Amino acid sequence: EVFAKKVEPRLDEYLEDVFKAICIDFLAEHGSEICPFPPGDMGGWWGKVPTKRNEQHIDILLNAYDIRRSRKCLFADCSYSSWAMDEGALLELMEKAKHTDDYWEWYFALFSRTGFSPQLVSRAARDKAKLFTLRELYHGKPEEDDFVAGEL
Repeated sequence: EVFAKKVEPRLDEYLEDVFKAICIDFLAEHGSEICPFPPGDMGGWWGKVPTKRNEQHIDILLNAYDIRRSRKCLFADCSYSSWAMDEGALLELMEKAKHTDDYWEWYFALFSRTGFSPQLVSRAARDKAKLFTLRELYHGKPEEDDFVAGEL
């Protein structure tokens, strides 16, 4: 009864942070396989986006090792929701990326517990964004695709 009333209603909220930590660990371990640049520092981003009322955030930014010269960055968001991520998730991530530091090349990745809508899969293929499911995180291997800079 305690579980049903106190724990279960907030379980997804807790697991969302755990899922994000798993995504960070995955990028730390496989960043050199995923990124077309030597990975360097990783962290999150919080800031203002002119079209949004509240401060916005990006779950993960993975900078190139030599950020001063290359100005490359992988932007990633993690979703632990019970529904598939849709195309809007990638478009929103791309919009937020425009308002971060001045990077010259942008790369994108989305992590989802549940999966991705067909529209997002098509859009990601066009924009060369990487999509990772919980299954791929569990097995610890990214798919072997070409990954080129996205356009903003």
